[in-house]
Amino acid sequence: MSLDTNSATLRILDLQNLGVATKRSLVRWFQPRPVAHVVSGSPKGILYPLPEVVARIRQRSQRGLSGDVLHRVVTLDAQVRSLRGDDDIYLGEHAQRRVSEFVCCLSPAESERARGAQRQVRESAILLPGVEYLRQITLIHPAVVRYVLSNQADELPCGDAGWRSWVSALWAVNPEKNT
Repeated sequence: MSLDTNSATLRILDLQNLGVATKRSLVRWFQPRPVAHVVSGSPKGILYPLPEVVARIRQRSQRGLSGDVLHRVVTLDAQVRSLRGDDDIYLGEHAQRRVSEFVCCLSPAESERARGAQRQVRESAILLPGVEYLRQITLIHPAVVRYVLSNQADELPCGDAGWRSWVSALWAVNPEKNT
């Protein structure tokens, strides 16, 4: 499945080292494999995007993923993306399916932040066709995921002009035909 490689940041080994679960449990929870990016360079392995990791673990683990462990996972995701130095805005194929899996596992506070981000997208994209599609898929953009999960908004656009520009770029590279 085609994926923005910048958003795939987490390996099973990373999750194990962060105290999410044992390697055996993580391997079992990630079958069949959700959307991922296989890396042959360093570090070698299969990288998963944060929304897929959160959805998969919350769906399959009795402990879920919250508190300090969630904070460590979100922090590692942001650090890896920061080290890469770019912020691709292509969200990949099957974005709506991926969004629905992510949204189903959100806590009430996370859901409220997600709705707030979606309101901002809708207001910023009012003149663009496909506003509803754009409003939905924006929830799997790494900056929005980080905000939804941790209430850290430093990666989100600033001001109305910033949001309009960002939303226009998302709209341009994420056509609705990829649903």
